[in-house]
Amino acid sequence: MSSYWLSFSIWVPIVAGLIVLVAGDRNRREAKVIALLGPSSAFAVTVPLVTGFQTGTSAMQFVEIGALDPALQRETTTSGSTASRCCSSC
Repeated sequence: MSSYWLSFSIWVPIVAGLIVLVAGDRNRREAKVIALLGPSSAFAVTVPLVTGFQTGTSAMQFVEIGALDPALQRETTTSGSTASRCCSSC
């Protein structure tokens, strides 16, 4: 399954928490609404993960194709040691 549901399930609650943190005491009503909608939307994002889970396989099921940094992806495919190349290029 090559979609972004896995990242959404991680980042939606984090972003909602940051918004509540920024809202703080100044906007209590809005913070409460966001504090309710954040976990609710995080749950909604995980529904495709639960319904798409296949119990008959032991393979990796939720894999995102793509790198956050294409340069690091290239480094890891051409050389085995990304850390040594990053430190030697500094």
